Amino acid sequence: MLQKNKLLPSRPSLLDTIAHSAIQRAIVSVLNVSAQNDDNYYCIDATAGNGHDTCALAKFCNDFEKMHIVACDIQEQALMQTRMRLKDNDLNAELILCGHENIIDYLPKNSNLIGVMFNLGYLPGKDRKQDFIITQKETTVQALKNMHEILIPQGCISIHCYTGHTGGYEEYQAVLEFVSSLNPREWRVLKTMDINREHNLEFLFLLEKLQQKKSY
Repeated sequence: MLQKNKLLPSRPSLLDTIAHSAIQRAIVSVLNVSAQNDDNYYCIDATAGNGHDTCALAKFCNDFEKMHIVACDIQEQALMQTRMRLKDNDLNAELILCGHENIIDYLPKNSNLIGVMFNLGYLPGKDRKQDFIITQKETTVQALKNMHEILIPQGCISIHCYTGHTGGYEEYQAVLEFVSSLNPREWRVLKTMDINREHNLEFLFLLEKLQQKKSY
């Protein structure tokens, strides 16, 4: 019989599955080219939440000795949930209590950052009547600016935006404005969204840093 407090794997949403696949593609692409290097590489879960993305990254990278998974959140509850989920699945990741706009300060100097995952919004399952915390457009855009500068070629950033909560659509618009401004010779930016819904829309952005500049 299953223990009641054991955190079982859950079925990721379709958008999250696409995001995981894009990050995994980036990891394999980079490590295939850098197989003989002694460098260490990093992936960041920029919004640890309940730990689903952290576990997905840790599980995929479990066999890559050079890969290190770092997850951050400003809520201790989120890191506790993530820590429990990692333990239940016999996985490892470094967990840091900080906002995602500051996470690169915790990485070693000259880190090789391959992938970053953002799952914007709020901590799923938390009581919205008490200390309800959401991601903010200002800190999210700052985090994107920080991370896109150090992401290595062929690396990928995924950004899952939710708009059903107060401030969610404004945050999505701020993200859209930033990613739309990226140089197409250096970045490929994809956007996936609901097209048969009118409310509580979700958006997924995938940002791939190109290995070499495209000519147009």
